[in-house]
Amino acid sequence: CCLAHAPTSREEYLLSGSYDGSIGLWVMGRARDGRLLPHQDARIPDAHGYESFTGCPVEILAVEFFSLAQCYVSGGNDSVIRCWNSTDLSRVATLRGHNESVTCLAVDANFLFSGSEDGTVLIWNLSVLEGVIGVLDAPEVTLGPTAMIEAHPGATVHAMLMLPSLGFLATCGSDSKVNV
Repeated sequence: CCLAHAPTSREEYLLSGSYDGSIGLWVMGRARDGRLLPHQDARIPDAHGYESFTGCPVEILAVEFFSLAQCYVSGGNDSVIRCWNSTDLSRVATLRGHNESVTCLAVDANFLFSGSEDGTVLIWNLSVLEGVIGVLDAPEVTLGPTAMIEAHPGATVHAMLMLPSLGFLATCGSDSKVNV
């Protein structure tokens, strides 16, 4: 399971990615006494489809919110990243470039950073999505990475953190290293 905060223009959401292949959108409402009462507002079932050799849903291992285009981003064990319109939950983009499962995501301005079991961090320019979201019958966009960082060769990139005030990306991997 993975989580991300998604403050859309409509609502304050919590995104959840699941091993059952679904993405949940949880409204972060409050009770009259002030307690947080999250409730599931929507769900994208089988977000990445099914694995061809097992027939099982592709597990969602990472979720993130791209605020500039108001879209949700998900990565799974199919090595693909998908972008979803936050209004109607339609798929607006597919990003291909990793050779193994996508394990973590981070956003900074127009750029998405994706970490993988292949030890790399790929950098994607998502500015093109700003012109696609909300356009009726817009075709799905397919993007390739802008750049690649060999973050943890021979190891899995487990987590990433953007340090925007410093202009750095920090990663940690299964090689027991933290790289900045």
